[in-house]
Amino acid sequence: MAEISVNDFTALLLPARDIVDDVFWAVIALAILVLAAVSAYRAGRLRAAVEAGLWSGFASGLLACCMALSMIVFGMRFITADPFNVAEWAARGAGTNAPGMAAYFAFETAAGAMMDLGVLGLVMRGVLGAIGGAMGKAARPAGRLLVARHGD
Repeated sequence: MAEISVNDFTALLLPARDIVDDVFWAVIALAILVLAAVSAYRAGRLRAAVEAGLWSGFASGLLACCMALSMIVFGMRFITADPFNVAEWAARGAGTNAPGMAAYFAFETAAGAMMDLGVLGLVMRGVLGAIGGAMGKAARPAGRLLVARHGD
């Protein structure tokens, strides 16, 4: 939601826009990896980490989807005022079947919202959950060894 807000309300120029996007994506990915690793470490099962990745992915994807759909309904003036969107409409607008710029970006934003929910929300986060889970499960023996050595 924060990344969408920064892009749509501030209309940053390149490369700042790409840097902000990359930082948000990196923070989200790192958070899911840590959550999955901790879940697998505690449960001792890779499945727990994949489930944590999928549920956190579904939740973050759902929030991003709702934010994007809200932008279509309540913030179209920001979308159509964005310099990158204006340039895209100038380049592609005549070749589309869209009746106008707002309709074109409503469709594009809705498609992106569904991608946030499905592909990015579930698939990417499920994969991150599996990777983080493998890390957490691999750390279990080392954690038991540390507890055994320093126990009480």
